[in-house]
Formats: sequence, structure tokens, C-alpha cells
Amino acid sequence: MSLVEQFPYCDRNPASGGLDLMPDLPIVLRHQSRSLPGVGLVDSGASISVLPYSLGLQLGFDWNTQKAHITLGGTLSHVGARGIVVVAAVGQLSPVRLALAWANSDQVPFLLGQFNFFQTFGVCFFRTRKVFEIRQPGAVSPP
Repeated sequence: MSLVEQFPYCDRNPASGGLDLMPDLPIVLRHQSRSLPGVGLVDSGASISVLPYSLGLQLGFDWNTQKAHITLGGTLSHVGARGIVVVAAVGQLSPVRLALAWANSDQVPFLLGQFNFFQTFGVCFFRTRKVFEIRQPGAVSPP
């Protein structure tokens, strides 16, 4: 298994001439026997990782049986959330368990934030090169 994966920044608005580049990460989420490919925004400014409601449903979660109530902050403070745990696969890196705040709304982005994405992976942003790297523990950092 690789310990470092590199991904290109995604240009969300090609008409902007590269001003709207975002570190969108292709990721596969698994829960029980279900698997769901998705794209999450790697967001170092987000306190926690957030999953939109419909993605949680597709993974087989039942809102009413989730007991861990999560309080979201900032612009998402009005949205209810529940704590869930999934297995996540990023590129060729070893799968990991990720804790997510499953939001009761599809009007929220899929965010990969400080808890616990940045606690699990090392992230290096190279915006001038239009790439970012995801590292698992044990990967050697560049000089």
C-alpha cells in the first residue's frame, strides 16, 4: 500500500481562470455492506467532518437510531447532526475509520475537517502547483 497520494485541485468554475480551485478529494465510504463513492472538500478550517443527509441514507444509516447528537458551528449552526462512523478509502491508502457529523440537510457540503480527517491523515496543500497530498502515518515528509 502507498503511504502518500497526490490529487489535483478541482476547478469548480473553469470560466474563472483558475480562481475557483478546490481540494476536492475522491473518497469511498463504507458502512456495513454498502459502499459509496463521493467527493469531499478537504477543509482545514472545518472543525469536524460533515456528511450531507442523502449520503448517510445511501450508506444505510437511520437518522432516528443515531444517538450521538452533534452541534455544528458557523454557517451550519442551524442544522441538526448525528455522529456516525464509516470506513473510508482514499486512493491506494489503507482504509481508515472516520467519524462524521451526519447533517440533517442536503444543503451542506461534504467536508473533511479537523476531527477526525486531519487527525488521521497528514495533508499538504501545494496550490501553486495545483495539487495536494494525503499522507498516512509513517510517510516521510518532503524536505
